Amino acid sequence: MGTTFESIHILNGDPKVVRQILPQTVAGVWSKRFVSVFAKDHEKTGSALARKISRKVDSVVLAAGIYDSNVVEFALYQDGKRVFHHM
Repeated sequence: MGTTFESIHILNGDPKVVRQILPQTVAGVWSKRFVSVFAKDHEKTGSALARKISRKVDSVVLAAGIYDSNVVEFALYQDGKRVFHHM
């Protein structure tokens, strides 16, 4: 079985706001323009949380995932709607 990894990235986000929205996650700034979000349980990250965050922030939210080491997925959300998806 391969590796599964998911994360969410908010363009020009505020880590304090993200932590209030999703207190059960780790959110921080590890690059100049993005707040990155990682859940303790990767099953609870991904598109559902990206959609939730995008409803509450004025920014584009990227959900990125690698599943079983052989499938990659990217989705962009804005205002609670998926505006781009690639798998």
